[in-house]
Amino acid sequence: MIFRTITLLFFLILLQTPGLSQVGQIAIGRLSTVAGAPSPYVMRDWKTVATKYDSLVYNNSLSGQYMPFIYLQTGGINYPNQEKFGLHTFVGTKSPFEMKLSMSSPPL
Repeated sequence: MIFRTITLLFFLILLQTPGLSQVGQIAIGRLSTVAGAPSPYVMRDWKTVATKYDSLVYNNSLSGQYMPFIYLQTGGINYPNQEKFGLHTFVGTKSPFEMKLSMSSPPL
């Protein structure tokens, strides 16, 4: 019991000694010339960005050349009674449902 107490006190004293508990940082000359933070620093409001993105991408009532960005389909495999949605791989593509219809028609 006394041995455990002495050993524990010894290790606690070693941990409190500044030279043994932490290794100091090495100064690198080239890094000291780099600015710590840009000035002025303006953080982007990511909540607003995400909200505006969602209201644009998931809005099925948009009209335009490549809009809406979302497409709706019925009759899914796992849940055939529920409507499902999809997002286009890139702007300008047709929904897979429209592609199936156009591929099933005979070529001219």
